[in-house]
Amino acid sequence: MSHQHGWVFNKPVDVIALKIPDYFNVIKKTMDLGSIKAKLCSGSYSSPSQFIADVKLTFSNTMTYNPPGNDVHIMADVLSKFFELRRKPIEKKLPVNGSQQQTVHEEINLVKPMPSSKKRKMTSVQPNVPNLLAEPS
Repeated sequence: MSHQHGWVFNKPVDVIALKIPDYFNVIKKTMDLGSIKAKLCSGSYSSPSQFIADVKLTFSNTMTYNPPGNDVHIMADVLSKFFELRRKPIEKKLPVNGSQQQTVHEEINLVKPMPSSKKRKMTSVQPNVPNLLAEPS
């Protein structure tokens, strides 16, 4: 919200002041950073993923309504990338709930091993991957 482009997204789109009467025909679910802040303060989000989805919706709506090259579209793109760069390291630190653990486990099992090559010798490497499904000690 304090980013140099953040001011554009701090309040809901004012279709009257901006003279864009077709906005609600194009954008069906509106979102802005001010509404997100209010939802955070009131405890409306039950998971980080709901918060993330609303932030992404804010920028997605902007880039949907405003064509590429438009200043507001560019500002939304910049802020979206800014958010993504900061979100990923934080998200990795969040505790994983049971359903997410199951998804991670299933994704790991879906990876098929590569067939060994006859042209070069391959050594077995044990990856240093923590057991996400282990019971805490």
